[in-house]
Amino acid sequence: MIFAVRSFFAGLLVLAAMGAANAAQTITWETLSPEAGAPVFISPNAERRGNVGVEMFGGSKSDFEYFLQDMELMRQLQPAGGFLNTRLDGQEVRIAGYVTPVGFDDESVDELLFVPFLGACIHVPPPEANQIIHVSNAKGVTLQNVWEPMWLSGRLRAKPVATILADVGYRMENAVAVPYDGDGTDLGGIVDAYDGDGAGWGADTQTD
Repeated sequence: MIFAVRSFFAGLLVLAAMGAANAAQTITWETLSPEAGAPVFISPNAERRGNVGVEMFGGSKSDFEYFLQDMELMRQLQPAGGFLNTRLDGQEVRIAGYVTPVGFDDESVDELLFVPFLGACIHVPPPEANQIIHVSNAKGVTLQNVWEPMWLSGRLRAKPVATILADVGYRMENAVAVPYDGDGTDLGGIVDAYDGDGAGWGADTQTD
């Protein structure tokens, strides 16, 4: 009986999350990058979110140190500046993109960056801060689907945060991720090469 009651309420929570996702306003990455607005500001001394540790490299301190050096180089290549769309602060939105993990809890991803391109912040330099969303404890993200395109829905906050991989312009609360089912026009594509200086990061850097 207790199991049946728990299953019933768990089902209600899933349906509620799906209903919220359906009611959310669908936005694009361009929406997050207005030509004017509140500037992105993060203190150079801000604590950086993320919990990638040496255990993820088989205990190899040298591999872990190389990783940290690479990530610091990526951060230095991130374009500075940009503005935040504060009109979306507190709004329920839905946006298509990719996951870049920055925190793990055993076998799950408990902290991530949501980005326009697959590989952003790891294989290629981060886009501008207003093209990244920081998320904690998103429902629907697993190690098995972390590289797949997704719809991310939740309450958007125009509150910058520093992470180990990049400076971030937005956060999302109560986030729910589901597999992407669009026609591809919402996505930035897959970036598998980079030969620029980070300036003008956007649609013209993508590859098909």
